[in-house]
Amino acid sequence: MTRAFVIPADETVPCRIDDVDLSDQAVHELLGGTTESCLLDLINAMMITRGGETPAPFNPRATALLAFHRSPFTVAYRVDGDAVVFDASDDPHHLDTSGVTRLHALLQAPALQIRTRRTPSDAWEDQPHVYTGLDEALAQARTAVRLAVHVAPGSTDILAVTVRPADITSAPDGTPAVAPHPHS
Repeated sequence: MTRAFVIPADETVPCRIDDVDLSDQAVHELLGGTTESCLLDLINAMMITRGGETPAPFNPRATALLAFHRSPFTVAYRVDGDAVVFDASDDPHHLDTSGVTRLHALLQAPALQIRTRRTPSDAWEDQPHVYTGLDEALAQARTAVRLAVHVAPGSTDILAVTVRPADITSAPDGTPAVAPHPHS
């Protein structure tokens, strides 16, 4: 059993952190078909999704989490059907579930802020706008990346795009403002 984050395609069903048997048969039964896996390299986690042999409903939450946790960022990600995310480790005794916990916190956050970096050695740069959900943040990031690709084809200006829960404060005029992140 492994601690995992289960992301149903049905947005009316809440996501949950649960102990999951990651054997081929158990995952096949959980997701309802053949599976595909993908490394979420920015947080060292794996996402397992349903394979493409039968139609499955679009999963916007898993799609956004996948897009924001892969490098380089691309607008092409799409997850259909339920998904399971677990921390990737070669050590069978590895019990760190920080990636799973981070993804769960993102889906519960009231506001999100996009972060970018150009190379793996660069520090993350917080972008100034706040978004009320992953869908809105992903739409904005996709628009920005499409614009960058259109303006400078082949450009690698933005290597990675991710999100973090935004620290909300009030501006002097009473409107919400983003506080500087203490861990930037």
